[in-house]
Amino acid sequence: MPEAVEDLAAHLRSIDALERAGDVLRWDQETTMPPAGIEARAGELSQLASTVHERWTSDETGELIEQARSAAKDDRDRALVREADRRRRRRVRVPDQLVTEISETTARGQKAWEQAKRDDDFDAFADHLERIVDLKREYADAIDPDRDPYEVLLEDFEPYLDLDRALTVVDEMAEGAREILDEAPDPAEQAPTDALAGPWPEHEQRALLEELLDELGYDYERGVIGEAEHPFSTGNVHDARIATNLPEDDLLSGLTSTVHEFGHTQYTQGLPEDAFGTPLGASRDLVVHESQSRLWENHVARSRPFWDEFAKRLSARFETDLDPDTGWRAANVVQPSPIRVDADEVSYHLHIKLRVRLERALVAGDIGVDELPQRWNDGMDELLGIRPTDDANGVLQDVHWSHGSIGYFPTYTLGSALAAQISAAIADEVAPVDELVAEGRYEAIGDWLHEHVHRHGARYETGDLIEQATGRPLSAEPFLAHARDRFGRLWDT
Repeated sequence: MPEAVEDLAAHLRSIDALERAGDVLRWDQETTMPPAGIEARAGELSQLASTVHERWTSDETGELIEQARSAAKDDRDRALVREADRRRRRRVRVPDQLVTEISETTARGQKAWEQAKRDDDFDAFADHLERIVDLKREYADAIDPDRDPYEVLLEDFEPYLDLDRALTVVDEMAEGAREILDEAPDPAEQAPTDALAGPWPEHEQRALLEELLDELGYDYERGVIGEAEHPFSTGNVHDARIATNLPEDDLLSGLTSTVHEFGHTQYTQGLPEDAFGTPLGASRDLVVHESQSRLWENHVARSRPFWDEFAKRLSARFETDLDPDTGWRAANVVQPSPIRVDADEVSYHLHIKLRVRLERALVAGDIGVDELPQRWNDGMDELLGIRPTDDANGVLQDVHWSHGSIGYFPTYTLGSALAAQISAAIADEVAPVDELVAEGRYEAIGDWLHEHVHRHGARYETGDLIEQATGRPLSAEPFLAHARDRFGRLWDT
């Protein structure tokens, strides 16, 4: 590596260390911080955000990027410059005061959301959300006032797939999901309604899932599992953490959300260690990240071979007598549900379509925050044929807007599409995922993912990485083919 490129990498590592400190503070905030700690935490996070922003936008960083650009000798060097330059170019357009205010406002907003959800009180969160939306609109305008602000915000989570392509895939996935949902038998005909009825004691669920994640490949030397109001994961190649939620009356929710977050952290733990602290040692953004979590959640943890073994584990730990076929069917019941994270893998994409519609309208100023509960309920009725009974299970269910993560939601559906492409590629090159699961060869799945996705970090742009890994551009069709096959087999037997 030329000296100028190494100088840039060293400089970026010093900035990344500050960003990682912020990750740990946010982890603590959502898992163990006492409620009154938000008064100090908001200031800590805003100060860190300001310092990181100052470092990224400094003349020194710009000069190091240009020197490295001139000295770059190979594709890896040029990729480092590309990623550093992309990040800096966005940041230099955003005033430091705005960065600080967004950080502090979202820190307080997240705690306000937690309490509002517990109390089923949207009004207690509304003012926070209104301010967050205003700030994110201002942020998008600072970066590029001549473009759709939602497109600018999406680029924070997926910089290399344009908005038109993203929305096309989201619409195709939702339309295909609606067709499959319309063909679904009555839920009572798909599986016994009480097949996974609890109670399932939380401490026993946790022990069971910790054992499962160990078998799937989670490295506890570089990870830990905590609990939060909303499941999430964070970290880096040396410290990749999971926060889950284990309701005692809903085993499937705890299972799928925990395995989902495992998929994220397996990606994180597999990133290139030799690029740690630089953009090349980071993940390739959220579409690829969500593909990893959705693959493990849906193609593995909802598969029949998985339930052949998991049902035995449940019976042993909870002294039940769950038939594997019944468990598998219960894990794959297709029916409208008010909660996104608990939704089946088909109707899930109608949830995403609703959220994308609403946040685009919010950012554009077409609807106000005060309209959200009614718009949410009307949209659920239109797309899924159900109305939430309260705001806690409706507009307040997701944490994302309290974080300021407006533009994130499309990546769930795009990631699901990519997960199906990856599953098909694994089948072509190794064996069908169902066969690997039946043989307990989880490491074969992880090895393929590491070779084709994880080890590359952010070296390639999203489209290039997808085509290298799967042999084709991102498309809705592999997912729709997978869903038609899986549920066609389920409903024909």
